[in-house]
Amino acid sequence: MTGRGTVIRRGTSAAVILAFVVIAPAAGAKTALDSSEKTYARECIDLNASDEELIGICQQALDEGGYGRVQHLQILEALGHAYRWTRQFDEAEVQYRRILDLDPRSTRGLNGLGWVAYAREDFAAAAGHFEASVAVNPTNDGLGGFGGAGFRAGRLDIDTAVGYLDAALALNDTDRWTLREKGWILLDVHRYEAALAAFQAAIALEAEDANAHEGAARALAELQRYAAALTHILKAGELNPDDLDVLIWRSHISRWNGNNLRALRDAELVIRKAPELSDGVVLKARAQAAMGFDQLALTTLRDAFAEFENDDFLRYWLAEMLRRDEQFEEALAIMAANVAAEAPDGYDLKLYANLALELGRLDEARQVLERASEVAPWLVELGYYRARLLVLEGRYDDAEAAFAEAVEAGLPASYAADLAQLMIKQGEMLRAVVFGKRY
Repeated sequence: MTGRGTVIRRGTSAAVILAFVVIAPAAGAKTALDSSEKTYARECIDLNASDEELIGICQQALDEGGYGRVQHLQILEALGHAYRWTRQFDEAEVQYRRILDLDPRSTRGLNGLGWVAYAREDFAAAAGHFEASVAVNPTNDGLGGFGGAGFRAGRLDIDTAVGYLDAALALNDTDRWTLREKGWILLDVHRYEAALAAFQAAIALEAEDANAHEGAARALAELQRYAAALTHILKAGELNPDDLDVLIWRSHISRWNGNNLRALRDAELVIRKAPELSDGVVLKARAQAAMGFDQLALTTLRDAFAEFENDDFLRYWLAEMLRRDEQFEEALAIMAANVAAEAPDGYDLKLYANLALELGRLDEARQVLERASEVAPWLVELGYYRARLLVLEGRYDDAEAAFAEAVEAGLPASYAADLAQLMIKQGEMLRAVVFGKRY
């Protein structure tokens, strides 16, 4: 699940934009060529047709026969690609396995199987196929595929994965898929500047790359450069108007730019497009809250709770709206299910700790903050909540040290005012004044 504070939960890396499903030519149907100078084999290998037409052309080429070994493999590869690009993955896999039947060490077949597994989001299988391909011959496809799939399967750490992707780019520096994949996995590990650079490099190669524009928008949003993010997400929406992730992000980024009406309209679009998901309801409530209608936002989430009671994303935002309304007990009760989950989100743990602190449940807050530090060590706000806990325990020197460490890690110094106010409530006015002046 992605970060609650900014985004969504529909996949942190939308590196593969799904193509439209098309109808393949009927079995046995012959695709005519428009010139006597052309051959089915050449048109197939050169990919000189639309994806759906290519299936018929390549099949006709295979039916004609009479090819050398390499040309036969090229035709099978092109046919596999055509099936894969039209999302007919079973048929694509058949073609790539036919290649391997003829040549068990063929990188064409191994990479093809890797791409099919990747499209199916079976990243472990994809990594295995790409790794086998790289062992035979380190091609651009194999290196890039292994870098991306290996990271997603948990086999490669981020630096090793980026190393493979960079090696792929050294072989082909115009490969936009590899650039985008580099951007998406860097985004996953919160390296936003590096992710942005990768997406911008892809856009420099193709200004109409919708996926790269979406990635750039998301990186810029995480960097709180909302105006620039809006430019990119609007472009992504123009190029890919039906993409659900783009609609979700356009709502978020519009809200962060103060355009709450557009954020609300996009939220309604998401609800109509995907009523089975809670994303649209949460977007709607957040837009309503941004417009100053906090109670309406709370009502929107409460009304949806019956339908999405087991949805941890909606539970989080209902609890957050209750926290803002200072209904701490109810918010904590709602968040209990999220925190009890097998793999709680760092934002879940942070909110729960915040609520526990508000209610004076210090032991509980301490335990949850320790878990949060393990789950999301990059979440700099945890340092602020640790400092709050220490103040409430009367450990003021430790609290100031924890806060200084958090600021050094990236926590905005503006949090000092809240911590100083808490010190005053604890009867430490002089200390609070000195502490506040320091920041």
